[in-house]
Amino acid sequence: MLAAMQTIAAGDARQTLLATNMCVGCNLAGADLAGLNLMGANLAGANLAAANLERVTLTGADLTRANLNRAHLKSANISGASLVQARLSGCDMRDALASRTNFNLADLSNSNLAGAKMDYSNLEGANLTGTILDRADLYEARFLFAELVGASLKGSDLNSANMSEANLERVETDAATTCPDREAGPCKW
Repeated sequence: MLAAMQTIAAGDARQTLLATNMCVGCNLAGADLAGLNLMGANLAGANLAAANLERVTLTGADLTRANLNRAHLKSANISGASLVQARLSGCDMRDALASRTNFNLADLSNSNLAGAKMDYSNLEGANLTGTILDRADLYEARFLFAELVGASLKGSDLNSANMSEANLERVETDAATTCPDREAGPCKW
């Protein structure tokens, strides 16, 4: 199935996705999918680099190992989606809804997730180096073994977040941050 989907021409990949709600391993790099309802779509291994996914609905979608580098996901709804081992470096995910989303081992480095709602999300082993998470809702998010070097968490809600074994070197918080211990920031790691 994967080999068959990879042979689809880039122009036809969008049509395949719209017709079947799946496009496993296909090339949608730079595609304009803004505002579409792709709830439950199977896009595992798809190339969505630099795609316009603003305001798209991808709740419960499978984006495992997908390439979303430099994609535009502003105000997108990816709640409950699987982004395990996905590449999202340099993404714009401002104000995205990502509650209960699985970002296990995902690369979110140098992305902008300011104002994102990511409560109860799994970010175990994720790379969040240089990522902006200002004003994000990270209530009970799991950051076990995550890399957050140089990340900004100013004004974020980290209430009850699990930061065990996370690399928190040069992480920025401020007085508006709610720390994992439920105390006001700046957080003391």
